[in-house]
Amino acid sequence: MGYRTDSHGCCWYVPAASYAEHYKVLRKMKFGRAESDRLAREYVAQDAKRLARYCCGDLYLLSVGVTAYREGVKLASAGLHGIDVDSSSDPYLSEVAREIAQEALSEARAKLAQLCACA
Repeated sequence: MGYRTDSHGCCWYVPAASYAEHYKVLRKMKFGRAESDRLAREYVAQDAKRLARYCCGDLYLLSVGVTAYREGVKLASAGLHGIDVDSSSDPYLSEVAREIAQEALSEARAKLAQLCACA
């Protein structure tokens, strides 16, 4: 799901995948015609409901990012973007932040080891 802006500054909703795209993927996954049709329609309806929640302010799209510095030198960064959450206090955000921090720290340690080996 996303948005596009035209030359007049109008914002347009662009679904992540159309009914036809969902249907085609489901058929490739060996679902029957009726089941593929039902699921494809359900997925499109879920996207429309999600958009309505965004418009009402009931759902937020957030990013979590961590950057590791040592004495003012940027060593690494990691992030996850496009997280759907109901509130900024969602426990999932804390979990994601911990995982992202570990990723950034691991990358920073590797970079420090590489820099120290060259010295």
